[in-house]
Amino acid sequence: MKNWIDNHFSTFNGSIFLAKGNDVLVNKGYGFADKEKKSENSSETRFMIASISKIFTATAIIQLYDKGMLNINEPVNNYLDINSLEEDIKIIHLLNHTSGLKNFVMCRKAFNLNEENKPINIAKKICDMKRNFKAGEKFAYNNTGYLMLALIVEKVSQVKYEDFIMQNIFLPLKMNNSSFVSIINDDYAKGHKNGKKTPLFHATAFFGSGDILSTTGDLHKFIVGLNDGKLINKPLIEEMQKIHAQNTILKYGYGFGFIITDKLGETSVGHSGSIPGGYATQLCFYPKSDLVIIVLCNDIKNVKRVIPGMLTAQYIERSIYERITGEKISTMQKIMP
Repeated sequence: MKNWIDNHFSTFNGSIFLAKGNDVLVNKGYGFADKEKKSENSSETRFMIASISKIFTATAIIQLYDKGMLNINEPVNNYLDINSLEEDIKIIHLLNHTSGLKNFVMCRKAFNLNEENKPINIAKKICDMKRNFKAGEKFAYNNTGYLMLALIVEKVSQVKYEDFIMQNIFLPLKMNNSSFVSIINDDYAKGHKNGKKTPLFHATAFFGSGDILSTTGDLHKFIVGLNDGKLINKPLIEEMQKIHAQNTILKYGYGFGFIITDKLGETSVGHSGSIPGGYATQLCFYPKSDLVIIVLCNDIKNVKRVIPGMLTAQYIERSIYERITGEKISTMQKIMP
């Protein structure tokens, strides 16, 4: 399998991980972590994992729920002091992207993402804006919700969000190579577009929704540890990985921090991610096939000329799944969630 990946994705920039059951079949870096410095990617290279971070934020919320420290069915304004936050928005609506709040990363006139923005100020400003729809009415993918969930983690636990994740997820699972972009300034793969290093937004733009740095090996430790019940009780894991809302346009389900789809002949559970500053990421596990596939990319360039670079990780992940299972997958299936 390693030879097939080497031959088919020889110009790929990033890291690829493949495990079947307890057997790690591939864990290898490709290309450069920093093309200017000629430093190479390896299996130990940290990457910005983008929206895969949402699984960690959701896990933190469910850990607090598991301990009876919060109730996901209660209004968010029971936990955050935001005067304009309406009563009908509950924590569960933030978890499954059904709050109706505007996505702050799309409100470029209201926020300069290249500068520091305090997360609570982002939340307050968004809550002052007219909502797109009533809470629970429909699904709309939204980074604002996960920023607010991270603020709730801080309010309830009385520790910084980053410290909570490190103490309650990274340390128990021995994820020794994982951290946050706000903490580590240089020791990770730099984002590139078509081979050229690309600047990132300020770290506060990713708070709670895309700010984690990790390796493929550490992400494997996380998904195995979570599913084994090392972080929360198994009934709550099942609740996280159950469909609570539907993206009716792209035809996938969303749980608590997880994208769930059955388009490939079996159910896949995980998350994808992308950052305009040069990152594309994909983590998927397939319970029936007992497969975990992780792709972290730090150069978003077109795949086969026609597939946009932001879809690089997903395209490679689906291609590996096709190869190892023999399940024929169309190009559209490889690039759609």
